[in-house]
Amino acid sequence: MTKSLFMILTVAMAAVTISIPTQAMETREFEVISRDQGAVSITMGKYDFCALTAVLSGGFNSMCVIQKQGENWVLTAIDPPKPDPWTGESQLCRAACFTMKGTPPAPPPTAGFRFIGCFKDTWTRDLSGFTTSNPGMTTEKCVSFCREKGTAYAATQYGQQCFCGNSYGKYGPATNCDMKCAGNPAEICGGSFANSVYSIK
Repeated sequence: MTKSLFMILTVAMAAVTISIPTQAMETREFEVISRDQGAVSITMGKYDFCALTAVLSGGFNSMCVIQKQGENWVLTAIDPPKPDPWTGESQLCRAACFTMKGTPPAPPPTAGFRFIGCFKDTWTRDLSGFTTSNPGMTTEKCVSFCREKGTAYAATQYGQQCFCGNSYGKYGPATNCDMKCAGNPAEICGGSFANSVYSIK
């Protein structure tokens, strides 16, 4: 039978608290591997998986960010927590983590497009059919735009740019597709003159 652990990480600039309910049956605990400037890193076992969400208690001044770094999840309070102007209570970054022991399920197949790879670009664009830019850009938005234009390939670049075309790769592969999508930080949208290229099915 699958067992679970529910853990709350509370991050402040000066202290970190981990609370595990007594009714949790799973004996595995996450290891806090670093605490620096309000950031907490936790490491997970090979067969654990985790979905983290962050909320800011109080909602003023500070910002919470969660990132996956290798095998670690990092929850960071970007600014020092400041008291709520109405309640006077300190603001904290809180992350809820629900884990299940066992092999992580395979991600569901993404309908309609397939990631090909990261490729170099120049001012003379590799995918030269159509282009758009969106401050809320995601992979799905770019693919949808290019599908409407009738092209075979879509590429995201620099976090919020989208290029469409019927060929790709004339400048060769790249290694710097490392910018998060402006509309979904869980996705990568290319890099500086680097395209994350997708085939449109």
